[in-house]
Order: sequence, then C-alpha cells, then structure tokens
Amino acid sequence: EYFSDCFATEDQKEGMTAFLENREAKFENNMAKETTEICRVSVVLDNVAIKEQEYENSVTGEKFTSTVFNATISDVEDKTFSSIIGEKLPIGISTGKAEGDTVKAYLVEGEDNNGNPALFLNEMVLEKTLTLDKLKDILKKAKKK
Repeated sequence: EYFSDCFATEDQKEGMTAFLENREAKFENNMAKETTEICRVSVVLDNVAIKEQEYENSVTGEKFTSTVFNATISDVEDKTFSSIIGEKLPIGISTGKAEGDTVKAYLVEGEDNNGNPALFLNEMVLEKTLTLDKLKDILKKAKKK
C-alpha cells in the first residue's frame, strides 16, 4: 500500500497493490491525465523460459518468485495494432499462471541483456509502458526497414 502511494494515477496504485497482494488488478482505465492511451494486449503464455527470479517486497520484506514465460500476443485492445498479434515476447508472472493461460498485459520498452532496445510485456503499468502513439512510431520505423 505504501509503495503504491508513490504513483500518480489510481490505475497505477491499483496495479501495484494487486501485484503486492498477488491478485488480478481491476483497472478502470484511469491513466495519467496528460498521456495518450497505453497499449493493452492479451497474451497466451507459451513455454516457461529458463529463469525464475526472486524478488523482495521493499515495504513488507516478503519474498516472492516471478517466473519468466515466453508469451504470444493473442489480441490487442486497439484493433489498429492488430499487426502485432502473433508477436512473441517475454513476460514475468508471479500469480501462479501456467502454460496456455491467457493474461492481460502491457507493452513495455526496455533493454535486453546486451543493452539493446527491446520490447517486453508486463502485468502492471510501468513508467516505460508504451503509449499507442509511441507504438505507432515504432511500427512506422519497422516498416521502413
């Protein structure tokens, strides 16, 4: 609860609280006031990737494990971006999900292990969650290559 209070929007607070309570978040699409819509997708969990990561809750000290799955984007909230359906990206899941389960997620910008720009999936809204405008730019650049 204390950690989530650092966030600016109700959905971000709900996302962090749900994560800490190990439950599904109930978003009301109350995102940051000054940004455009974010990119929400549904993914099907494929095989478990090689690693599990252990985390510690900085507020409670509770330890939990996140399993990294490979996942396939199966649906997009904004149908303008249906071209990304079928893309495979990694996602860390801490809620006891299994191969074949469908999960709501967000596209997030980050870096791979070599420091190269990469896209990831996350169950929560993070600081680097992609907006739809940013995704449009990425897809435009990808078409030019």
